[in-house]
Amino acid sequence: MALADSAGNPGFVDKLAQLHDHKGTLIVFWHAAPAPDERDYFTRAWAGKVGGGTPNVEHEY
Repeated sequence: MALADSAGNPGFVDKLAQLHDHKGTLIVFWHAAPAPDERDYFTRAWAGKVGGGTPNVEHEY
């Protein structure tokens, strides 16, 4: 959310349906297809300390 806020993307949260951590892989469920930069928010965040440094992010629409 902080990355979307800093990018001036207030509509981002309305596209998001659910987040799920499945054995270290973040699964992002969307109401509407995200733009590439919106998908990147999760990849960047999950690769940091939030996700234990793993780039494992899947997106479901």
